[in-house]
Amino acid sequence: MGTVAAEATQRGAKVGVDPGSRPALSRWVRSSFVVLLCLLASPAWAHDFWIEPSAFSTDGPSSIDVRLKVGHHDDVKAVARKPDRILRFETVGPDGSRQPVLGEAEAEPAGRVQLMAPGFHSLVFESNHAYIELSADKFANYLEHEGLTQILALRDGSDGPGKESYARYCKSLVQIGEGSAGWERDLELPFEFIALRRPESRKLVFRLEFQDQPLADARVELLRLEDLTQSVSTQTNAKGVLRFKNLEAGRYMLAATHMVPAKAPVKGDWESFWATVSFERRISSDVKPSEAHQNEKVSRTWGRMMSTPPEVNHRL
Repeated sequence: MGTVAAEATQRGAKVGVDPGSRPALSRWVRSSFVVLLCLLASPAWAHDFWIEPSAFSTDGPSSIDVRLKVGHHDDVKAVARKPDRILRFETVGPDGSRQPVLGEAEAEPAGRVQLMAPGFHSLVFESNHAYIELSADKFANYLEHEGLTQILALRDGSDGPGKESYARYCKSLVQIGEGSAGWERDLELPFEFIALRRPESRKLVFRLEFQDQPLADARVELLRLEDLTQSVSTQTNAKGVLRFKNLEAGRYMLAATHMVPAKAPVKGDWESFWATVSFERRISSDVKPSEAHQNEKVSRTWGRMMSTPPEVNHRL
């Protein structure tokens, strides 16, 4: 398939699209202009769940508060520690050493950890399954919104409720000092974003894996943690890879959802996997937008925001 790039104008500011991913991904430009607002309403059950440390980078050894957050757009809340939902909550150091993220039940922040070694530490949270049922219409809309068209096809217009078990797989990259080891670490989660370049590289490159295999054609959303109304969506290429070009300095999150038919002992008809990775870009790159090409689908959504905040059904 041919390469692609495109340009869009948002109130006088150009938005470049990287031709390296499929579809390519637009950048947030350095501009005082606000982003283009999408007038389409997001479903009430749309949400994300992620790790947000008190600092993504420090000058040296530090105590880091580890917050778990859930929500969508401007309806976001911190989640208290719930031991009965935790399968794995730890940090993996630059050398692969592990230590638990400690905390008390129902506490917020959900935990705290001392990070000592220079380099990139990976915070990781894995939940057990929770169960939810949605009406046929809501389930169909949710599947369409998350890009889970293969599940829509399998349901084939069923008017039965969507019976789903879901689990969370979250990671966050925290850099201590000027060390560079550890940014590429595979945490061996069932569903995971793996960095293929350091976050401050000119191009930001990740691979999305499901059960240790690249996941092609998966819908992925990139959001700014400083303002979750700023988001853009794209798809992984045939190798499960995403490439982001010309991103400003800031704090970001990638989010993706995957679903398969449930197998015993998982409850319900469907099993879904929710992956996020949060990270910080401390260095911006001054790169001109690529020239426009054709013959590629570009799926991008800038600043998906409702005029009235949605009522969010927070899955914990």
